[in-house]
Amino acid sequence: MSRSDTISSSCIPITTSKRQGVNYSPSNPALARPLALVGMPGSGKSSLAAALARALGVDFIDGDALVEQRSGMTISDIFAQKGEKHFRKLERDVIGDLARAWSEQRIKPFVFASGGGAMAYLGSRKILLQSFTTVWLDCSLDTLARRLSVALVNKGKDSASSGARARAEGEGAKASEARTKVIVERPLLRGAESIEDIKVRLQPLLAARRDFYAASDKRLLVADRDKPSRLVARLRELVCAHSTPLTSTHLTSTPPDAPDGETTITLSLPTTLPSCSYKIVVGRGLLGKASVILQELAGAGELFIVVERKLIHYAEVLRHNLLAQGSKSVVIAIPVSETQKTLRTAERLCQRLSEYGAGRDSLVVIIGGGVLCDLGAFAASIFMRGISFALLPTTLLAQVDAAIGGKNGVNSATGKNMLGAFRQPRIVLCDTDFLTTLSARHMRCGYAEILKYALIADASFFAWLEKHGRSLLGGDLSSLLYAISHSVRIKARIVEEDEHELYARRALLNLGHTFGHALERLSHYRVAHGEAVAFGCLLAFRFALSMGVCPASDVDKLASHLRFCGLPTRLSDLPVDPAHFDRFRDCSGWISAMGYDKKRRAGGLRLVLPSAIGCCALQSPIELKALSTRLAPLLRGI
Repeated sequence: MSRSDTISSSCIPITTSKRQGVNYSPSNPALARPLALVGMPGSGKSSLAAALARALGVDFIDGDALVEQRSGMTISDIFAQKGEKHFRKLERDVIGDLARAWSEQRIKPFVFASGGGAMAYLGSRKILLQSFTTVWLDCSLDTLARRLSVALVNKGKDSASSGARARAEGEGAKASEARTKVIVERPLLRGAESIEDIKVRLQPLLAARRDFYAASDKRLLVADRDKPSRLVARLRELVCAHSTPLTSTHLTSTPPDAPDGETTITLSLPTTLPSCSYKIVVGRGLLGKASVILQELAGAGELFIVVERKLIHYAEVLRHNLLAQGSKSVVIAIPVSETQKTLRTAERLCQRLSEYGAGRDSLVVIIGGGVLCDLGAFAASIFMRGISFALLPTTLLAQVDAAIGGKNGVNSATGKNMLGAFRQPRIVLCDTDFLTTLSARHMRCGYAEILKYALIADASFFAWLEKHGRSLLGGDLSSLLYAISHSVRIKARIVEEDEHELYARRALLNLGHTFGHALERLSHYRVAHGEAVAFGCLLAFRFALSMGVCPASDVDKLASHLRFCGLPTRLSDLPVDPAHFDRFRDCSGWISAMGYDKKRRAGGLRLVLPSAIGCCALQSPIELKALSTRLAPLLRGI
């Protein structure tokens, strides 16, 4: 049997010859990448995908139909006779074959309706995220249950005889029989016979899959009142509004208002990394729960708690809880500052770990801000060629940035974080209770990193921050929970695709950092990292404006928001002596400091620059002379 016979349907030919006569210009955005609708059973993937395909003038492919065609069995029979694991393998193979056929230009443009569980399984999810533009049809549990129930009643009515329809009681009985029959055809809902039964079956599935669906490129909220024609119009608008392939940065969904009453958000992160898979937990009161989690991770190994000296009370709480569970631990308190983030400090920490008897099976638990997260994780990464560690970040900046993604390092004479390693933690616990003691300045520094994620990846998140930024900085719990978790999702997705920054993707996280690190260096680290990032992001936007690639309205919008939140936009906003302003306006000093940047190449320096709020790209190397020419007038204006 040929490959095309294996995976094609009667209306979706996959041939061995390349597709001809298809317009792939930017003006035809629907053809830039295959579109995949993902979501729970009942969200309307198949019907909306078919309608969207008709609207776009492309083909429609149903994933479950192709699995049935390939296997010669119904989905229910596959589950009953072969098991879910076998079905997921078939599903992954079908999605993979479609992706390869597209990349080899052997299939026409299409809209794909995935199975409800495809995004929850690593193999299928990885292909969908890498090769398709994914749109999550997000429905509430009540909406899903009602939709499934109504669909079943309608099917029962359609299949009833005209005589039965004439009798209300008979019609109800027929509908009930059809409802039970059709539900059985959905293997994961087998046995459900009512709306409440459906909800009981769907609730754990929705909870388990939500974060995987949230990794989609775009999201469409679907409610009962939405007419199919309106949903198709919104889908068409959504997928055509930002048609740039995923090699750009439109990564995330439109955020809702901050969820009220949400206290803990668990993220599976990042499940496709070669080094490991781990979770980040965001919520309140996690320090009190940490002993159980960490003891389980450590197993028979000993725990070593590395903590900032001024935060030793947190370490004592954890040590006491571990002792109550029968586990001993060692507390190592060290003074921490940016100037102490050095190889010498890391070496001293390694010596103390050795003196206290740490071994390869030990777990280092790091409690502190961004500096200690970097420093402690780096020490754990090089001690005995690497031992396990867990992170309990205590600042907003650390919770959304330093603790996420496995970049660990220390400063050197040649630059910030020039010595380091990539090593992922076992777990990250972001306890928002830590943030209640932070100063307003520390909160603003963390907010700068949150704002960065909106600038590189999500214009709608920026709009949300414009509305909720003040309440977030004021410590509003629901705003904090939403902003932290959303920022983590954006960074997790990027790290998942480029763990070791081998490609352009992870470099996008450095928006504002090339300018920001230079500013830190010029100020001898009197300017805090978050302040430098905020200032650097504005410089990056102004630099992009000078190149004609970013609209002035977006530059003004960013500057206005920074001022609104108390973040620096001018030299006079920074903690530097006005007598030294001339030094900060000297372009040669900036160029020298930026010359130590890790994105430096032989041909010049690569900058992450925006084309708009929510969309950035890593530029080709800019020669230092050309960089200086553009930067000098900008510096004179600060």
